[in-house]
Amino acid sequence: MKELEQLITEVFMATDTHEWETLKKCFTTPFTLDYESMSDQPPSKLTPNQLVESWSNLMPGFDSTHHQIGNIVITKVDSGFHVTCYGTATHYIQDATPQTWSVYGTYEFDICAENQVLQIERMKFRYKFQTGNTNLPTLAIERMKS
Repeated sequence: MKELEQLITEVFMATDTHEWETLKKCFTTPFTLDYESMSDQPPSKLTPNQLVESWSNLMPGFDSTHHQIGNIVITKVDSGFHVTCYGTATHYIQDATPQTWSVYGTYEFDICAENQVLQIERMKFRYKFQTGNTNLPTLAIERMKS
């Protein structure tokens, strides 16, 4: 079970530290990414490369990000695992007013265990609420363009 917690932790740590090659290894090819509860966009099938391309064009636009997870619940299903946890993501840009934007919710992961390698097949975010400067993502994108 520690290996499952490590995998989930690695996703968020690699995102915050921009370790894109590490992030790629966490996901199957393809996998499902579902942020519909927050974005109103339907779930999408992506490759790890597509995920990294998207996030690497946004995340470095913030001065820093901090993802925090907790209350991890692991359930064995068929040949893999279902993992849920609380998640908070705080984004920071020093020159913005206000400087932070935080998003709160619950994550769900479906994880396969093929050849003793754990990888995420599905990552779903269940949005609860957000606080702070909701314009920070737009500012981060603008910063990445310049």
